[in-house]
Amino acid sequence: MPAHPAILIWEGKETIRETLGLIDQRTPLELQLPPDTHFALCSHLAPAGSRAESLDLDGGHELVERAAQVGVLAALAELIEPLREADATVHIVSPSPAIQIDFPED
Repeated sequence: MPAHPAILIWEGKETIRETLGLIDQRTPLELQLPPDTHFALCSHLAPAGSRAESLDLDGGHELVERAAQVGVLAALAELIEPLREADATVHIVSPSPAIQIDFPED
């Protein structure tokens, strides 16, 4: 990810339109999520059987698909297909939950 990705603060569906525009432009970005999503993200994304207190995961659109299962983050589901089509890489970290999105160079 470049030194200065676009930073967006998660505000639910209101954030999706701007995020979709950045994905369309292939602009690296970071979605900063509410701190209170930390435990829900850990329970949905940590390896089965673990009691993770932090996350540091790399993948693709499938990570966003799993994160969208957290009720307050359900609007993320609108990003799954555009991320898949853009062959985006996704990095999810928590605590201080964030989703970092980058794109391969053309």
